[in-house]
Amino acid sequence: MGANVCLSDVMFLPYLKDLPQQYFQSYFIGIGVGQALPMVLAITQGAATYDCVPKNATDPDSPLEPVFTSRFGVEVYYSVVFVFYAIGILSFVLLSIKKKNLKKDGSIKSTTRVTKKDCDLPAFQFKSRQDVMLVLMNMTMCAQLYVFVPSITPYAVLPYSKETYYYTNILSCLCGPLGALMARAMPTRDIKKVFLWYLVVISLSSFNVLLAFQSPKPILVGTFVGSVMIVSCQCLMWLIGFYVYSMLIEIVRETAPAEHITERRLIYSGLISQLGSFIGTVTVFVSVNMLELFKEVPPC
Repeated sequence: MGANVCLSDVMFLPYLKDLPQQYFQSYFIGIGVGQALPMVLAITQGAATYDCVPKNATDPDSPLEPVFTSRFGVEVYYSVVFVFYAIGILSFVLLSIKKKNLKKDGSIKSTTRVTKKDCDLPAFQFKSRQDVMLVLMNMTMCAQLYVFVPSITPYAVLPYSKETYYYTNILSCLCGPLGALMARAMPTRDIKKVFLWYLVVISLSSFNVLLAFQSPKPILVGTFVGSVMIVSCQCLMWLIGFYVYSMLIEIVRETAPAEHITERRLIYSGLISQLGSFIGTVTVFVSVNMLELFKEVPPC
């Protein structure tokens, strides 16, 4: 599973280069759904909620401890995840069969010949100022969506209440697929507009980190306004974040100087995405486990 997560961007993005555009857009919707399903299962199972009960049942003044009551066991959880993976494998097999006869416009594909000149292209295809922007935005966006936001969220949200944390998990896991759908319904290839939305995501993420630093007493803690604020912040991060990430990869694909360069650009985009996730993971690990910059909120 770990290898699948690490190699998904590197392997799938180049694989989709010869398919019609709707397949490429559906990939990002699938990423959002793939992240949402385990979260929905965990919430349904009851993993995000708990009751605080005394450690000593006969002594009401004893310290409280969290008690999780699962609605179903881990066997059911992993069985559903297994079925989800099986459907993905079957879909991939069917797509591979169909891919042989498709062009990007959906028509029947004819055989093309790759010349020696095509093979002699330089290895790295990101050279212009716009390409550098795309690389940096792609790397930092992956670090935000896949590492920083999930890792910092408990420190930023739990101080407001466990109910706030519960609703944040429910709503934010639905915003990823919605962001990918937005990219399909309202696409833009204007790098300036995408950059503005990117700045919005970075600003929301920075605010989220600020709240995590203030844990266990962030601003407006214990108020309804504070709970609404943090839930809205989390949802907007996922919604706009997935929209921006989808558009970034679309721009990388469509701004290739030649058709035969597209695959190489997408491979590098996948590698850059994983590099961003790696840098984010190291940063969070050092901040949380070694420097202990964030303080946990007692569950009860």
